[in-house]
Amino acid sequence: MAAPTGQGVFIVSSTSQISNPVNGNTWALTSSNPPVIWAYYNNQWNLISSAYVFLAFDFGSGQPTASQTLGFSAPQTFLLPANCVGSSTNLVTGSSASINIQIEDNNSNIGNVNINGTSVTYNTTGGLAQTISNNTLLSLVATASPDATLAGVRITLALLELS
Repeated sequence: MAAPTGQGVFIVSSTSQISNPVNGNTWALTSSNPPVIWAYYNNQWNLISSAYVFLAFDFGSGQPTASQTLGFSAPQTFLLPANCVGSSTNLVTGSSASINIQIEDNNSNIGNVNINGTSVTYNTTGGLAQTISNNTLLSLVATASPDATLAGVRITLALLELS
């Protein structure tokens, strides 16, 4: 395949020479809707993903309980974009203090959702995209010390399908 080109193409590479992509180290993301991700491997550009899947984790209308865990068994491989780009959170009532809800893949922390009042930020390990493999458990784990005011938490993660 030809390299992705044109307006709205962003290249991320671990090498300094984008004109000479390195197998497995060069990625391209187009700004189309939905975005399209390309990877350079086997000495050619390969289409990786072109569709978002939105996965909602609903902690219910009340307060998340201590270490409450919500899980999803991945039926295929997904990519959680760096710092959860495209994800969203709805709150009935904001927190009284800053709390973290962990994002885990097979019980390993791959990121978190930080809620401070009604402000929400997302982080992934190293600020990098995270691969969720087929047949693994993607879960959100509430803080061990529940916040006194936080209620009605619904976190929707935007995942990219990998082909």
